[in-house]
Amino acid sequence: MNKARREQVSKAMDTLNKVKDTLDEVLGDEEDALDNTPENLQGTERYSLMEDAVDSLTDALQSVGDAIDSLETLVN
Repeated sequence: MNKARREQVSKAMDTLNKVKDTLDEVLGDEEDALDNTPENLQGTERYSLMEDAVDSLTDALQSVGDAIDSLETLVN
C-alpha cells in the first residue's frame, strides 16, 4: 500500500476512534440511566428498550474496535 492510501486509512482510523469515543460516552450514559432506574420500573417496556440499547451500543462499540484493529495493520 502506498503512502497516500495509508494516510487515507489513517484518517479513517481517526474518524473511527472519534466514533468509538462517542459510542463509549453514550453507552456509559445509558448504563447509568439503566442502573438508576427505580425498581418499580425495571419490568417495564421502557426498561427493556434501555437494555436493548445497551446491548446494541456494546455490539457497535466492539465492531468499531475490531475495524480499528484490522486497519492498524495497514498503517504500521
